[in-house]
Amino acid sequence: MKTRAPRRSDGADLIGLLCLNIPRNGGQSRVCSSVTLLDEVLARRPDLTARLFRPWYYRRNNEQAEGEAPAFPKPICFYDGEHLRTFFVGWYVRDAQRDSSVPRLTEAQNELLTLIDEICRDPAVYVPMDFRTGDIQLLKNCYTLHSRTAFEDWLEPERRRHLLRVWINAQALNAFVHALPDMAGARSDDSFL
Repeated sequence: MKTRAPRRSDGADLIGLLCLNIPRNGGQSRVCSSVTLLDEVLARRPDLTARLFRPWYYRRNNEQAEGEAPAFPKPICFYDGEHLRTFFVGWYVRDAQRDSSVPRLTEAQNELLTLIDEICRDPAVYVPMDFRTGDIQLLKNCYTLHSRTAFEDWLEPERRRHLLRVWINAQALNAFVHALPDMAGARSDDSFL
């Protein structure tokens, strides 16, 4: 039995999943809107809302460049112009606590981490997706958090759960789209994202 994958948003602008094989049981994908998350925090614990917009420390998991700190600060929620953006990987926040240079999580921060988990596990909040072979899921990371339930896999290797993943940088896509000739009435100033 493979344990559940906690909710998170990934660092890339887009994440894509192509289902090649489904597990024997379980493995449901769950997607939560970051706008809904903010609305729910406002409704359930308005006293914690401002903390979403303050820096949290995320562990780099030994993937930092030479001279970089093992953890970096970034708010869970921030505005890019008029658009709410979200970055959240809860276990990176908790793992950052291993570094003595990272400020300790406060009681309120721990309460907010628990609340985010509760909100994203609420069936009234998440969109469930049961993959079938050939299904594609494409998510814009800064607007969603995603997770997966536990699953039981097949014993036969050729039948085991198999998803192809791709992480896409939208700036590269936008540059590509702008380099294309005017097609089907598309204006060259249109952005992919």
